[in-house]
Amino acid sequence: MSRLAYLRTVRKLGLGNVARVASYRLRLRLGRHPVQKVRRTLPAGPFFRAPDPAALPPVPRAPDFWREEALFFGRHRAPLGDSPPDWHRNCLTGERAQGVDRPWWELSDFATGAGDIKTVWELSRFDWGLAFAQQARGGDEGALTRLNAWLADWCEHNPAYRGPNWKCGQEASIRVLHLAVAARILGQEAASEPALLALVEAHLARIRPTLSYARAQDNNHGTSEAAALYVGGHWLAGQGVAGAADHAAVGRRYLEERVLRLVAPDGTFSQYSVNYHRLMLDTLSVVECWRRWGYLPAFSEAYRARALQAARWLEAMTDPDTGDAPNLGANDGANLLPLTGADFRDYRPSVGLALALFSREEGGAGVAGGGLVGEHLGWLGVVGAPGEGGLGSSAGEVAAVGATGGKERFELTHFSDGGFV
Repeated sequence: MSRLAYLRTVRKLGLGNVARVASYRLRLRLGRHPVQKVRRTLPAGPFFRAPDPAALPPVPRAPDFWREEALFFGRHRAPLGDSPPDWHRNCLTGERAQGVDRPWWELSDFATGAGDIKTVWELSRFDWGLAFAQQARGGDEGALTRLNAWLADWCEHNPAYRGPNWKCGQEASIRVLHLAVAARILGQEAASEPALLALVEAHLARIRPTLSYARAQDNNHGTSEAAALYVGGHWLAGQGVAGAADHAAVGRRYLEERVLRLVAPDGTFSQYSVNYHRLMLDTLSVVECWRRWGYLPAFSEAYRARALQAARWLEAMTDPDTGDAPNLGANDGANLLPLTGADFRDYRPSVGLALALFSREEGGAGVAGGGLVGEHLGWLGVVGAPGEGGLGSSAGEVAAVGATGGKERFELTHFSDGGFV
């Protein structure tokens, strides 16, 4: 790269972001970064107890994946064995990562010995935790046993801050959000097992010291990590964990800052990717659900307006008949909320959820999608248009309210802030 091209790149990235990244890498290399001083011992469980069906509202049927077959990246299926998986293997090829006992900051993203590091991370995103919780909510005692056994095995083979599964703050954040939703599904978010709280706290201790690095990337790392601090912080603070309220305050502050910086007024996200847009939008939806479940103070009107426009952006991209959308930009298979049997490329559940949460219109300005949208909202207890003290009126209304969609709607919509005109 020529010096002129380098200077242009620095200018586009922003001097502040470049300085944050440079400082982060230098301090890690010198062994002086605060994250390198964090110490935790992961718990052995149990993490969840059997749900009380009589105390919980009815829910839809759990999806079929993660019963007999694992599901990787939303599309690759593999037989599901009785024992927990090897957390350090490429889930597609079986190659095993190197350095699993070394501190995460000593490991490379690229020289893993197992190919693309995301194929190692996939099993440690805890998608299966959502599925096992759904199955257990339906009365499957074996699923609860499997959920606790897998979490205990993960903790045993991924000691705090060692190995590739601790390398990325966003990956740690996805685990926190999945654990939070699983706890809600099982009705245990307000009275959680001590081991579960300890596991979440260990993750927050990993995420917070490197939040500046996440912000410097100006992408969904910052939104995910701020969201995990907000959700996890309030979760722990509500059960008396010292210092957790500070995590929540930092998470709220930077989530607002990230959304107002990265989501344009027309709803376009800084990463020109339909799938990463969904990841960001689902992250905001989980945060809003958690805020409402805990009757926490509302976010600013400016934040809410950007979240709503982001939902409308994805709605405009989505075909109302199939749920598919253009495969615009990068797509690594990320899907934060696989709560139904919807195809990985069906974006209607995410759109319906976000519109129900962020739109003030009666019934939610929903999209077509039939039962899948209603099921998706049903698992989260979200129905209709939100009120400050509750979560709405009718899941059927959200699923049924029509909106001009897909290609026709996209032709009628101009996203000039993001360059889509």
